[in-house]
Amino acid sequence: MRFVVAACAAFLILMCDLDPSTSRQASSSHTTILQNIHASRLVPVVELFVASVQAIELANAHAAHEQVIEQVIEPPRAVEPAVRAPDSPTEQFCHALREAAEASGIPVPFFARLIWQESRFKSNEVSHAGAQGVAQFMPETAAEVGLDDPFDPMKALPASAKFLRKLRDDFGNLGLAAAAYNAGPGRIQKWLARESGLPRETRDYVRIITGTKAEDWIERSEALAIRIDLPREAPCEGIGSLSKAKDVAWVPVNLTASVASIIRKAEQIAARATTNRAHKRFATRQRNKAAAHRKGRSMIAARAAGKSAKARAVRFASGDRPPGS
Repeated sequence: MRFVVAACAAFLILMCDLDPSTSRQASSSHTTILQNIHASRLVPVVELFVASVQAIELANAHAAHEQVIEQVIEPPRAVEPAVRAPDSPTEQFCHALREAAEASGIPVPFFARLIWQESRFKSNEVSHAGAQGVAQFMPETAAEVGLDDPFDPMKALPASAKFLRKLRDDFGNLGLAAAAYNAGPGRIQKWLARESGLPRETRDYVRIITGTKAEDWIERSEALAIRIDLPREAPCEGIGSLSKAKDVAWVPVNLTASVASIIRKAEQIAARATTNRAHKRFATRQRNKAAAHRKGRSMIAARAAGKSAKARAVRFASGDRPPGS
């Protein structure tokens, strides 16, 4: 801009120096006339110069204004995210476990402890009883829940979490759900009805997963503290709040109406059975007491009869002696 203005000024000076009058010694009148003529010739040049400068300044200001607008309006260039390495198979499994538990409303630590107890997170595990996959589904149970491939953990984990949710909804709490997952719902119902005992394997299973006894989950308490620490050898620490630090969480101990009814009827039957046994024991004691009393009276009568017979024999013997003997 400054260079252009300087060039225009130089041009103007040059125009002023090119005076057509060649005589410096003319009269004053002629000089005045020439000056007026020369001034009249310079007016358009000056006006042109000023107009050019203004046009240049206006163009520069407009260009600067557009540049500012472009800087304001133009959005910042998006920074391309760094390429993230794909998750390892173990990380994929851990995320799938967390997502399955959360989708079914099952506590993630509880679900992790249960699956670890079932298979140690091994997707190809098969038990001696025929349970298959990471969630150890029996073939008939897998068909019941719609699981077509129990050896695929990405399918088995969601199916397992949904099945646990159903068991919890059927029985009322996580402890009985774990027991039913291991022993089957039918066996747990018989145990609640006091028609059969609970297998030792299932008792250990519930205790290992929850840290509490199976019987604790049928008592009328509001909540129980269960273990939520990840097993020491298990992966997945840091995913879904999973931690190997020793810790517990309080969970509600609810019982569904049907389960409460089964327990109540079993208690009533047990109470009647206890009363009947007490009555039988009392009646037996009474019979034994009466029999002992009768036996005692018979023995007394027998002793009395024996003494009487002996006395008669003595009297008879003394009455048969000859005189003077």
